[in-house]
Amino acid sequence: MTPNIRLPAIELLDTMHSFPGPFVFKVIGDAHDDFVGDALTLAMSPLHHNREVNYTSRSSSGGRHTAVTLTIQMETAQEVHLVYEKLLTITGLKLLF
Repeated sequence: MTPNIRLPAIELLDTMHSFPGPFVFKVIGDAHDDFVGDALTLAMSPLHHNREVNYTSRSSSGGRHTAVTLTIQMETAQEVHLVYEKLLTITGLKLLF
């Protein structure tokens, strides 16, 4: 079940961030073997050309959840919105910000 997560408005993204520039996505979900790989694959899938992505991941103290932080060079607020839409489809997603 996907959590009830509201995507940021494109207008708000344009107001709060300078594009092009780095944008940070934080994804938290159930710990499973593919969570980090799924986050990376889905985040990069709507982007039309190769981009460097820096990421970190860590497991919760109990090992039930995984947190992934992705920093990607984004060209527009629309691209950010597309990445958020893809990240919403990760199996086991709990939080996305």
